[in-house]
Amino acid sequence: FDGIAPEPRKGVRGGHVPGSKCIPFPK
Repeated sequence: FDGIAPEPRKGVRGGHVPGSKCIPFPK
């Protein structure tokens, strides 16, 4: 998560998670 996309949730500050990994979550 690089924090480059605008935060869609109102009132929530955008940011990033250093060293994070995107893990698929099956439905």
